[in-house]
Amino acid sequence: MATSTKIIVIVETVDFGTVDFGTVDFGTVDFGTVDFGTVDFETVDFGTVDFGTVDFGTVDLDFCPLMSTIAVALCVQRGLLDYSALVKTYWPEYGQNGKENTTVADILSHHAGLPLDNYPMERILNWTVMLHTLEQREPQWSSGTAHDYHPLAYGWLADELVR
Repeated sequence: MATSTKIIVIVETVDFGTVDFGTVDFGTVDFGTVDFGTVDFETVDFGTVDFGTVDFGTVDLDFCPLMSTIAVALCVQRGLLDYSALVKTYWPEYGQNGKENTTVADILSHHAGLPLDNYPMERILNWTVMLHTLEQREPQWSSGTAHDYHPLAYGWLADELVR
């Protein structure tokens, strides 16, 4: 699939520690031309997506958190997760090193204290290593007390809650 290939190329060539986002051209998306379909939370029918004129370099990083959030919402709707529950209820290994009181809502609202770090590419591309890293890591602030976008950690955190 073209999307996956483009993500791999971007991830392999960008040093996230030195990117000047003022000079990176992320392209534009005309959402008027994208049909995201309808979401039926009972049957998980995501409808059809018309990618027509969408530049995948723009949508990849923005669209994936949406899918993670929908997966978590489905789990909440089905009684498998609770937004106010502690993360360690579902993922015991996470509840250490200052993250004991982090809730599911803290993760989804980027209040968990785990924003972007300068991880080496070998770590970012290894799912198991990244999960272990997030489990062991101390948050930069106590959960719920501050906010900063978690652009890379969000996917791993939300995915592990769904699992």
